[in-house]
Amino acid sequence: GLNLDNAYVYRQSQQPEVMRLGYLLSSHATYKMMKAIYGPHRIGVYNAAFIQVADILLPQLKEGPIPTVTPVGADQVPHARLSHDLTRKRFFP
Repeated sequence: GLNLDNAYVYRQSQQPEVMRLGYLLSSHATYKMMKAIYGPHRIGVYNAAFIQVADILLPQLKEGPIPTVTPVGADQVPHARLSHDLTRKRFFP
C-alpha cells in the first residue's frame, strides 16, 4: 500500500505554485518543441501540458533536485518527455 508518511498528495487547485511553475516552464518551450512532442494542436493543449509537467516537477521545486518516481501511463509519455526536455534546458543542464 501507499505509505502517506513517504508520499506527498495534494489537490492541484490548492497549489498555486503549480500554476506559476507551469507558466515559467512555458516560457522555455518553443512551438517547434511542443509540435514535435504533441503534434499540431491549439495552444490550450500545450498549456495543459505545462501544468502536467509542473505536477511532475513540484517535488523538485520544494526540495531541490531529488530523485522522484512518477508513475506514467502510455498516454502520459509525452508529458514525461516534455519534463525531461525542459528540465535539461532550464533547470538541470
